[in-house]
Amino acid sequence: MKTSIYKYLCVSIVLYIVCSWQTVGAQTPPTQAPKQSKTQVTDTISENGKKREKKTTMPIYQCIGVKLDLGNSLYEIFSSQQQGMSFEALAYVNLLKRYLPTLELGYAQRTYIPANEAKFSGKGAFTRIGCDFNLMKNKEMGNMFLIGARFGMAVQNYDISNLQIKDNYWNITQTLPNYNATRFDCWAEVVAGVEVSIYKGFNMGWAVRIKKLFTLPDEKNFHATYIPGYGYNDATIFTFNYYIGYNF
Repeated sequence: MKTSIYKYLCVSIVLYIVCSWQTVGAQTPPTQAPKQSKTQVTDTISENGKKREKKTTMPIYQCIGVKLDLGNSLYEIFSSQQQGMSFEALAYVNLLKRYLPTLELGYAQRTYIPANEAKFSGKGAFTRIGCDFNLMKNKEMGNMFLIGARFGMAVQNYDISNLQIKDNYWNITQTLPNYNATRFDCWAEVVAGVEVSIYKGFNMGWAVRIKKLFTLPDEKNFHATYIPGYGYNDATIFTFNYYIGYNF
C-alpha cells in the first residue's frame, strides 16, 4: 500500500514539474535580435546653392567592400623591359562611411632584363594592413575621397643570372655564377585616391601611393631588383593602382 502511494506521489510531482515548465516557457517573450549600434554624424550638404550641416543617425557598420587591382596588369602589358604577372586584391570594413580598416593581399612574379643583359627573376607574396579616412563631407552621395596609411610586408625567392664583369684593361668579360636568395622586406605607405559608385554596389576608383622602404639591401650580396607589393628596389617610390570593386 505504501509503495503504491509513493508511486502515485512521484508521478504527480513529475507531472507538476512538466506542466509548470511548459507554462513558464509559454509566458517567456521571444528573444529579440540584438540592435545594431548607431551613432550620430554630421554631413555638409548643398541645397539651392547653399551649404548647411545635417545631423543624421546611422549604424556604425555599413558594409564590407572588396576591390581588384587592374592597374598593374595594364602596366605589364605595355612594358617592354619586364615580363611577369601580379595579382592584388583588398578588403575593407566601412564604418560610419568614414573609417575603412583595410587588408591587402597579393602575389607577384617578375623577370627583368636591363641594358647590361643581367637577368633578374623573382616571385613572392605580400600583404599590407592599414586604414583609410573618407574626406567627403556629403557622405550620402556614396562616393569617397580617401587618404590613408599602410604597413607592407613581402617575402620572395629570386635569382640573378648572366651577371657579367668586364675588365677594360685586359678586355676580358667574366660571367658570374647564378645567385639565388630569399628576401624579406617591409615598408610604409601614404595612400590617396577616390572611389566612385557606378551601379548597385559596384564601384571603381584609383589610388596613388608614396612608399618608403625600411629594409636596406645587404651590401655583401646582390640585392633584389624588384620587391612584390612595393616595386623597384628604391628607397622611395610612387605607384598607381586602378580598382574595380563591390560592396556587400
